[in-house]
Amino acid sequence: MPRLLFKAVRISAGLALIALFLHTASLAVRDCTAGLYTYDNCLWLWVGEKLGLLQSRLARAVVLEVVGLTLLAGIYLTARYVFPHRSRRQSSVRRPGEDGLNRSDSTRESTSSR
Repeated sequence: MPRLLFKAVRISAGLALIALFLHTASLAVRDCTAGLYTYDNCLWLWVGEKLGLLQSRLARAVVLEVVGLTLLAGIYLTARYVFPHRSRRQSSVRRPGEDGLNRSDSTRESTSSR
């Protein structure tokens, strides 16, 4: 039961992180009103206001690039550690002779040449 609860909490936390990443991505591409008939990127306006950055194209490009790389890393790490793949022990690839038929190699060769 505790393992099932841990798995449910892990998946819920992963979904919350993905929702946060998608909200941040939405802000990164949305335009907001910066003044009368003036629109600018919402995320850039918020970051510039909070950090007191000057309005420059280079700073805007750097901030949006960092946000993009952070989103990429966050989504990768969430997919990697919150929703892990099966372990290598549970591989669906079988080795020769593990098919349960217990045939020798000479029998396989003779049946495959027909």
